[in-house]
Amino acid sequence: MSYSRPAPITTVLTFLLLACSDGTVVNDDCLVDLAPITVRSKTVSVGDTMTFDASLGPAECLPADIVSEDWRWSSADTLIAKIDSLSGFFEARAPGLVIIRVEHAQNPGVASATGLHVLAE
Repeated sequence: MSYSRPAPITTVLTFLLLACSDGTVVNDDCLVDLAPITVRSKTVSVGDTMTFDASLGPAECLPADIVSEDWRWSSADTLIAKIDSLSGFFEARAPGLVIIRVEHAQNPGVASATGLHVLAE
């Protein structure tokens, strides 16, 4: 009768993998946008204006210091599009692609971005 024992290296590796776990459990429900942006259209023309809005993601996924919507807006290219940092008021200035970003004032890790295509008039 042939008897097979697990190789010592397999036993050691299994033990190390089990021992290395720090017990952290990742909540898959929190793999979401923590600051979803609402925008009327992703394609606009030069001269168009609109106001961006963002909302907080699920409360159980947010850092404890986030209790209100206090956003800071920015444009990756202010020659193409200008956005008021506090109000989210946007103006398309020149043709091109631009990224609009929002961050929470208290915790910049709660952020999001969206792209817009600005067309010539």
